[in-house]
Amino acid sequence: MELAAPLTDIPNTYAEWQLFVPVSQRLSRFDGNMTVARGTTYDVRDAWHEFLQFYGNLIERNVGLMVFGIVGGVVLVLVVAAMRRGFKGAVMTLLVLAVVAILAAMMLPALSRAKSRAQRISAMNNLKQIGIAVKTWALDNKEALPPNFEAMKDELGSDKLTIDPNSGQRFVYVGAGKSEANPEALIAYSPL
Repeated sequence: MELAAPLTDIPNTYAEWQLFVPVSQRLSRFDGNMTVARGTTYDVRDAWHEFLQFYGNLIERNVGLMVFGIVGGVVLVLVVAAMRRGFKGAVMTLLVLAVVAILAAMMLPALSRAKSRAQRISAMNNLKQIGIAVKTWALDNKEALPPNFEAMKDELGSDKLTIDPNSGQRFVYVGAGKSEANPEALIAYSPL
């Protein structure tokens, strides 16, 4: 069986064949004359990047489950070790673990508040940097504010400044059409 790839008007970087071979036939080898376009090879660096991205996302999505498993395993090891020393050792280990759990539960709200406060401070800092970038852009453009974030990307320096740390979404820009003459004007705000 011989298959011919269609000729296209533009070069493509991805071609895939799905071949369904009848049970009575046997697929022995592939051969052909399709060549990879220059600069589109899938090398070790690309594979490493895909590997890191896949496992980074996997860990990020399951970090709670992983921490729970590690803590559960440590508790199990401690209980088994204490059981070898007898009933008194097991009771003492369980009491220590209960005290640690109570202390950790008392710390969680404080840590949550600290994280929330740090995110608010980071958001305010990003908004301040956006305000400075808007002012710089307006100085070069007859005191008119930029129409959007993309227009002042050189002044911002990084697109990360336009992201709200609390929500992970982009700040809403409302400075279009406004002038620097009104310093009280709202320029950007959090989507939340």
